[in-house]
Amino acid sequence: VDDVDVRKYYEDNIDGYGTQETRRVSHILIEAGEGAQGKAQSLKAELDSGADFATLAEQNSDDVFSAENGGDLDFITPEMMDPSFDEAAFSLANVGDVSEVVETEFGFHIIKLTDLKEAQVKSFDEVAGEIRDTLLYDAAMEKYFELQNTLAEIAFEVPDTLEDAANAVDL
Repeated sequence: VDDVDVRKYYEDNIDGYGTQETRRVSHILIEAGEGAQGKAQSLKAELDSGADFATLAEQNSDDVFSAENGGDLDFITPEMMDPSFDEAAFSLANVGDVSEVVETEFGFHIIKLTDLKEAQVKSFDEVAGEIRDTLLYDAAMEKYFELQNTLAEIAFEVPDTLEDAANAVDL
C-alpha cells in the first residue's frame, strides 16, 4: 500500500476520524397558540434587559421537563433538532449568546448557548498506520477471494485431480 492510497483513504473517510461539534443549549418554549409569539417576544425583551435566562425558563417555558433545569437541553449535534432550531442554535457564536425568537412546529423558542465543544479531527499522522493496516487487510482479503474463486473453478472444471487447481494458485 503506497502513501498516496493511505492519504486518499484518510481524505475520503475523514468524518470517521473525529467528532462532530456539539453544543449545550437551553431554551424557553412557548407553545403555538394565540398570543404565543407576543409572549415569546416579551420574554426576549426581558432577557435583553438583563433578566436571568434560567429563571425565566423555569417560570415560563412550556417544556416542563427542561424548565425544571433552567431550560437546559444538554448537548445537541447538528440535525438533532427541528431545522429552524438547529439553524439558530448553531449560529450562536459565543457561550452565553441568546437567539432571537425562533418558530418551529412546537411553538416559539428562545435559545441560549451554554457550552460548546468544537469538532475534533485526528491528524493524518495519528491514523496513517491504522489506515495502512486496513488497506493491507482489504487487499489481502481481495486476493484471497480471487485465489479461492480460481481454485474452485478449476477444481470444478477438472474433477479428476486437484493438481491443476493447486498449480493455478501456486499451492
